[in-house]
Amino acid sequence: MKNNTISIYEKIKIAHEYFKYLNNNLAITKNLSNLLFQYKNSIIKSHEIMKQFGVIEICKDCSKNTPGGSCCGKGIEDWYDEYLLLTNLLLGVELNTYRMYPDGCLFLGPYGCTLLARHDFCINYLCTKIQNILTSTQLKILTSTYGQEIYLYIEIEQFLKNIFSS
Repeated sequence: MKNNTISIYEKIKIAHEYFKYLNNNLAITKNLSNLLFQYKNSIIKSHEIMKQFGVIEICKDCSKNTPGGSCCGKGIEDWYDEYLLLTNLLLGVELNTYRMYPDGCLFLGPYGCTLLARHDFCINYLCTKIQNILTSTQLKILTSTYGQEIYLYIEIEQFLKNIFSS
């Protein structure tokens, strides 16, 4: 998934080109829409659980008050590839092209991540603070929910790679 040989801005440009191609080929977009629907629902479920367990507030506070932007630090955006960025466009997300926080990820906004489709690190990473606050049952629920989100993204990524890698 990593493509660090080109800049994040070039990857954003490629994602926009792929998005335009898909919009001009509605048959492809139709086949993809069911996967995107399932994926978006899994993202919503993950966010609901994160909110319920207090994870969103912990992460939001840490990203604003930790020097270097915590796990949402500058450079994380380089881990994103054109397929993950394209998935965000397909989900209706506008991709940031300016950095709100000098030490933060390009996609870090005032309320956390501005992306819906996130890198698997960004989904899976649970710092020690979060691990210590959540019960083992909560951690199992959260990681299971994250697993479904990641699984559905892998299906989308494969679908997109089959289109654009040929």
